[in-house]
Amino acid sequence: QSTWGPLSPRQTRRHVDILFPWANHKTAFAFTKAVDMDEQQIVAALVAQAQEARELWVPSVVPRIEAPSAIEFYREYVARNRPCVIVGAIDHWPALHKWTPAYLREKVGDQMITVDATPGGLGDFIDASGIFVMPEERAMRVSEFLDALDSRLPDQVLYYSHQNSCLSVELAALLDDVDEAPALGVAAFGGPPDAVNLWMGEGRSVSSMHKDPYENLYSVVAGTKRFTLLPPHELPFMYETEVPTGRFEWRDGRWTIAPSVAPGGDETATHRWVAVDPDNVDATRFPLA
Repeated sequence: QSTWGPLSPRQTRRHVDILFPWANHKTAFAFTKAVDMDEQQIVAALVAQAQEARELWVPSVVPRIEAPSAIEFYREYVARNRPCVIVGAIDHWPALHKWTPAYLREKVGDQMITVDATPGGLGDFIDASGIFVMPEERAMRVSEFLDALDSRLPDQVLYYSHQNSCLSVELAALLDDVDEAPALGVAAFGGPPDAVNLWMGEGRSVSSMHKDPYENLYSVVAGTKRFTLLPPHELPFMYETEVPTGRFEWRDGRWTIAPSVAPGGDETATHRWVAVDPDNVDATRFPLA
């Protein structure tokens, strides 16, 4: 469960994963006092708060635990905004031994899905020119997508990571192989997840640093997944900013970026996103990162 943010999943090999997001169920109450502070004082206060949190609260490791009770899970991890790795929680899923390429071709090979395509595997990120670039979306059959994963095209990386409960909507025939509503999440969060997403890709697929407005249970069915997690108090140092948006397009054998137009007008659409890459921090542009 990863309530920290921003977060950045990094793939290291071919993988099949299922993400169960729950909308934020916690209610926070804050008592504030108005204080006149200039920008330098605000930054100093944020830095001091972050340093204190690192010393007193932030764990040095993410614990690996056996499946806890709902009360223990909520008390020790959800309520404290602490991530954990739950071992053995999906050992009963048929998907663990059934979801081979051959099985997927037979079961859902002709099913149409929405696949993200990028030049190098990175989508939904701020590029060097300051544009938030989204992946090209392609409609293709599952069998075609699996063929593309096998071929590893040198200039095109395909990633099945469509949002909005894509497993339930596009690949419902596979739901019998997993828990559509994991019991631990239902008990801890007070109801079923808001979506059930299936992500499938290869080692070049990478998600940029971002923050989710959900409580997430992330289940790795096959392969491996690496996350970079930051606690909430680090957000002021991630340089979240409003930038113009565009989308990758593959045309005539090359990649271009097409600007996105805001609904109902001629202006370029904008999006708020984290600008810092945690694996390659530009200390000149982002001195507080």
